[in-house]
Amino acid sequence: QARPFLDGKVRAGRNKLAYAISATDESLTLTYTTGGAAAGTPITVGLETMYVWTASGQTLTVERGSDGTIPSQHAAGDIVLIDPEFTDAKILDAINLVLSALPSAGVYATKTLDLSVSGSSEGYDLAADVESVLDVRWQHSVDSTDWTPVQGFEVKRNMPTTSFASGVALFLPERPGGSFGSDTHAVRVTYRAVLQPLQGLFDDVVAVTGLPASALDLLSLGAACWLMTGRPIQRVGTNAQPDPRNNAEVPVSAVFNSTARLEQRFAQRIADEADKLSRENVYRQPARSIMVSRSMRRNW
Repeated sequence: QARPFLDGKVRAGRNKLAYAISATDESLTLTYTTGGAAAGTPITVGLETMYVWTASGQTLTVERGSDGTIPSQHAAGDIVLIDPEFTDAKILDAINLVLSALPSAGVYATKTLDLSVSGSSEGYDLAADVESVLDVRWQHSVDSTDWTPVQGFEVKRNMPTTSFASGVALFLPERPGGSFGSDTHAVRVTYRAVLQPLQGLFDDVVAVTGLPASALDLLSLGAACWLMTGRPIQRVGTNAQPDPRNNAEVPVSAVFNSTARLEQRFAQRIADEADKLSRENVYRQPARSIMVSRSMRRNW
């Protein structure tokens, strides 16, 4: 989805692998005579970039894993891009950079974790992807619809994994009059989760990253902004029509202003999604972990 924002009128050539190749093969055969690759041309298959040393008809001798990519096996029929300006690997890296930056702009994943709480313990293991806890509520009884907010909980990190497998622990305050005794209660923790990076081209984006489905367009918009910073796009691209072109056709500022509308759209979409999440996640408890001492604990 990022490519329509990135590709100019002169697009990368396309072909297909005629036969499967292993991660160590240094020769490959293309399916079609059109869209061929000449010696000295980079090609990509999936997330791997290769450098073409020689080309004889549809048979290429290549250097595997160019530009820091990882050699891998590819199946017959996989798409081969010839000399792309932006490889799939670079686009994926840009998407993951956007994912890492979105939480600071107020766009995040929301998850829940259910615990069974009794008087035998005050500390409970949380999930490893907890960024901050939004809300903690306890159920009065098994059939009760009354879920009361827990006030004064503590979230601690870097805890011993021998006690808390994730290294992140939730400490709950004591109930009035002391410990839980023999009572067991259901507790639901709602938290902001770390957005997970994508690993491959065919990942289920919502399932892997945790990003809300309504916010998926932020990834393609953000990746395009990231990759096009300082570069011209489409109409003002230097590869969009033959050189030379004079200043009246493409002024110097065109390169720097070419992404302005894209960046404005991206910023507006971030604001929209952040506002949507803030309205969906309104709790009595502030939208962050509350760090308090034992002496400051309040009753439930």
